[in-house]
Amino acid sequence: MNYIYCINPDSNTPIMLINKEIGGYEGVSGSQFQNELTALDLMGKESIEIHINSTGGSIIEGFSIYSAIVNCKTPVNTVNVGLCASTASWLFLAGKKCTMMDYALLMVHNPYNANGSESEVLSLFKNSIVNMICNRTGIESNLISDMMDSETWIDSSTAKEMNLCSDIRTVKIKSKPILSKNLNAYSEAFNFVNQLIKPIPQMDYSKVCNKLGIIENSNEDSILKAIDLALDNSTKKAIEFENKANLLVTENETLKAKLVEFENKAKEQNVVSAKALVEKYSNKLTAESIPVWENKAVEDFEGTEILLKSIPLNKGGVDVKEVFEEEKKELPTNAFYMLNQLNTK
Repeated sequence: MNYIYCINPDSNTPIMLINKEIGGYEGVSGSQFQNELTALDLMGKESIEIHINSTGGSIIEGFSIYSAIVNCKTPVNTVNVGLCASTASWLFLAGKKCTMMDYALLMVHNPYNANGSESEVLSLFKNSIVNMICNRTGIESNLISDMMDSETWIDSSTAKEMNLCSDIRTVKIKSKPILSKNLNAYSEAFNFVNQLIKPIPQMDYSKVCNKLGIIENSNEDSILKAIDLALDNSTKKAIEFENKANLLVTENETLKAKLVEFENKAKEQNVVSAKALVEKYSNKLTAESIPVWENKAVEDFEGTEILLKSIPLNKGGVDVKEVFEEEKKELPTNAFYMLNQLNTK
């Protein structure tokens, strides 16, 4: 398997990362994370640790990750290494042991649509989230609901008191963030944490998507499916082209054979016609000259026929070789020249 979110799959205590938005074009893929975590679980690891620093994201993608965590036979521990907000907050609580860094923050709020509209589906999503948090912490559902309604921010010490984390891990840092008490607190906290954790460079698949003819914000699963489809189509086209090429070769060989057959028949017919022509005028020719006349008729049928017609009967048989004996020349192939020589004899 090609691991994207596990940094050390060969370890007996592997670590997985949720260090960006959950879902979306460049975010954590719920299905891929679920596949990787399930694969690690089947290897019989001693334990698995998930480090989370995320502003949240898609509830649907989060469900895939949450179910994979709680259904693992291998102990899965979560660590809030910065900010667990929105969807990331209840993914953090899915761990068998939930540890917060002393500088880390939690944030819970109500689910919402990007366009700001309200719907019954959002209420159902909220109830699911409230139930998950209650089941993992033992906090009353009414309190959780109120905290979500008011968008509540929680530091590590408060989270420990409310049973929202198992323990706190303390680290030495040069300075702690001073968060302003305004609407920018969320952004300031996230930016501070990102300074502490080196982000993993992300691949830009936009050109790949354009080449494959799919939308630019396609996830990796969609890209892989498009590549498989393109390879399959290329293989089919290659086989189709090869079959057509083989068919053309066969047809070409057939045409060549027919052409040779036609040429042979034409030659045979020319010989038959030449013999018939010479036979027709054999009373004007000597027996020795007949083969020569036949050859000339094969080369120039019409010219030879004119020549034979012009030979007078009173010659008592004309040998074409004798016609040119005096000139001591090679036998001509032009029938009209031969005719002229005969008429001068």
